[in-house]
Amino acid sequence: MIALLKKTGLLWTMLLAIACGDTAGNPIIGLDGGGGATDAAALADVGGGSDAASGLDGTMAPDAVALEDSGQFPDAAAPSDAGAADTGEVDAGAGDAGAGDAGSAEDAGTPLRLPRLVVSSAQGISIWDRAHQLSADRAADVMLSVGGPAGGVGPLAVGSDRIFAAVNGASGGVVVLEQASTLGGAAAPLMTMAGLQVSKLSVVQDRLYAMSTVAACAGPSCIGLRVFDGAGGLGAGATWRTNLFHMWGQLPSFAVLGPTARVYAGQISGAGLLVYGATSTRTGDQPASFALDPGAYWALGVEGDQLYAGGDAEVGHSGVSIWTGALSASGATAPAVTLRSGFPPGQIFIADLAVRDDVLAVPLRDRNSVLIYEHASQIRADRAPDAVLTNPALSAPTRVLFGAAGRLYVLDDDGVLIFQPGLVGWAFVAEIKTGLTAPRDLALVE
Repeated sequence: MIALLKKTGLLWTMLLAIACGDTAGNPIIGLDGGGGATDAAALADVGGGSDAASGLDGTMAPDAVALEDSGQFPDAAAPSDAGAADTGEVDAGAGDAGAGDAGSAEDAGTPLRLPRLVVSSAQGISIWDRAHQLSADRAADVMLSVGGPAGGVGPLAVGSDRIFAAVNGASGGVVVLEQASTLGGAAAPLMTMAGLQVSKLSVVQDRLYAMSTVAACAGPSCIGLRVFDGAGGLGAGATWRTNLFHMWGQLPSFAVLGPTARVYAGQISGAGLLVYGATSTRTGDQPASFALDPGAYWALGVEGDQLYAGGDAEVGHSGVSIWTGALSASGATAPAVTLRSGFPPGQIFIADLAVRDDVLAVPLRDRNSVLIYEHASQIRADRAPDAVLTNPALSAPTRVLFGAAGRLYVLDDDGVLIFQPGLVGWAFVAEIKTGLTAPRDLALVE
């Protein structure tokens, strides 16, 4: 047989094809779909690091973007425990941010816009598509002038493919925008809950929670957390099922946990951290079931069965208290730990906190910084933060929000700063502020 192949020349043809790489498989290529020269940039972008801008502006091939989005590189997505950058202040300046990212020509023709960064301001609602690719300041992809001239839009919530936005001004109310994942500049807002002055919104398990005050109301239940069922179908005549209140009002924060929708609310003038049990079946005006802790907490967050509360655990000293097994508490319960290291001495305002994928972020408005604690669910004793995020552009941060792969969005007094974790610490990516006047809240459509 070999002699026959040699005679016909077929063997030499086959050998030549193999030598030239002409096989049934594909040649080995880089993550960018081409040669290996650009692999380093693509891999750097998966982990953030100091090259947070490269490869994320639409020039990266789809395979690399898919790898970045899939979270298949957990070590790169989480901050490293090693190195001085993780234990000291991080001030990356503006050097790591690259050119603007308006989306490539290929991206312009695709309906995939997620994740979308939504920011409310005095002008209305601004939306940036593909927030995970933002690497420099640019104009929003969608601008909606809702809220009227009385003061624009305040608190935001996202859920059931809808954006809920509280309208500032005398009449109050909430604007609802449908098809949040794809809506454009011609979207028609639906006004609902007229007469409510809303200070905080959240959507959990298709329920809309609105910390609010009823106009022209008298009595202890005027201020409370109103719960609306079926957030995905709320219309103009929406009414709440239950109102969770305290006779003193002053409830700036809340969090919802568990299948029965247990609600935690911070009352800041002496009542403490309140618990409202089984709110999924409550109706009418309802007082708290019990007080978990006497502290005054301005910010609350939950992940898993852990409750995080930022504020004054003790009079005159601020920090973050953490409860493990929060759902099992049936009365006053001391926190498992209170984080004080890293917080300035005395009282300091903690307007917000965020926890996602076991990373806790706490903005310090009066110190122009954000504290980062990794492995938050494993914290059992007070310790210093793993990183302190600062930047010359960061001014009075009041809101923090995690996206996928650890990307952190920080709302300050004139825009949104983006930070990204990498293999050697956190890197500043960009400040987004074009078109924003007096930004008030932010949310992600994912």
